[in-house]
Amino acid sequence: MKRRKKIKKFPELKVVEVGNNNRSATPRREYNGQRPMFSVEVLDQVTELSMLGATNAQLALFFGRSAMTIDGWLRKYPEFIEARKRGGIIADMKASGSLFKRGNGFYYEEEEMKYVNKKWVTFMVKKYCIPDTTALIFWLKNRQRELWTDIHRVQHGGTINHEHQNVEDIDVTKLSEKAQKVLFEIANAQLTDGTRNN
Repeated sequence: MKRRKKIKKFPELKVVEVGNNNRSATPRREYNGQRPMFSVEVLDQVTELSMLGATNAQLALFFGRSAMTIDGWLRKYPEFIEARKRGGIIADMKASGSLFKRGNGFYYEEEEMKYVNKKWVTFMVKKYCIPDTTALIFWLKNRQRELWTDIHRVQHGGTINHEHQNVEDIDVTKLSEKAQKVLFEIANAQLTDGTRNN
């Protein structure tokens, strides 16, 4: 008796056999002694799942294997690795295209209904989506990081020479009356607290 299960997170994928009976996800050996290979169907499923952001644990659940098995396949079979990478690259390209489109604004068509001459009429309307500044900022911060970053790194060359003066070396009589008064209050406060800060 075979169990059939559809993954809820990936409804657009077809129903597959899950569990130990799912032999399509098992590497098959070629008769001429070459290393095992996966079927094209399995590699296409890996690419589609990777495009949707599936983790190795989700791939394991989909194929009815353990996560360790998927990790082993990724280490051992280059075609499996390529299918996994291809899905990620396609997803990244689609996302960056959408972000670019959203950041620059775009035209799209939308179906609308109006009541004309006592009946409802549907027609297509061309609309414009204004550029999204958040998408623009995100795009620029990632594509031109050195120009659009919020944090600017400044490197200082050379040395800074700072000489400390001992408090006893200061001639208090050369200070203004206001400065003398503040200095007197600080010294008085330190004496009454019994503390002296250096």
